[in-house]
Amino acid sequence: MAKERFGEYLVRMGLIDEESLKRALEFQQKNDMPIGQMAMSMGFVPTLSVERILKTQASDPRRFGELAVSMGMITQETLDEMLEAQQKNHIRIGEATVKCEMLTHEVKEKSLKQFLIERGELEGDTGQ
Repeated sequence: MAKERFGEYLVRMGLIDEESLKRALEFQQKNDMPIGQMAMSMGFVPTLSVERILKTQASDPRRFGELAVSMGMITQETLDEMLEAQQKNHIRIGEATVKCEMLTHEVKEKSLKQFLIERGELEGDTGQ
């Protein structure tokens, strides 16, 4: 059985409802920059090259970055740099609930701590 995700935990605990979780997930997706957009914004790949990679993806299942490297448009080091920047800028679901004003920062932090305790990923008082 798959481990419960934090957003699912928030719904189970009654802190947000399913519709709020959906909105937070949409916010998260909208605000995470795809690697192709990042390649353009960082000046590594021009727009026409991004379009060429995206067209290639229609018949090639590899990810954008893998294709860009294999097509000689960027180096593996450049891809690694972009992936690191993408990870640093990723908005986690808990933060999305705060930015969407569903939870306060304090409630999110307290809930996250309890969530991690329940999953056995953080030691603390389990109330038992």
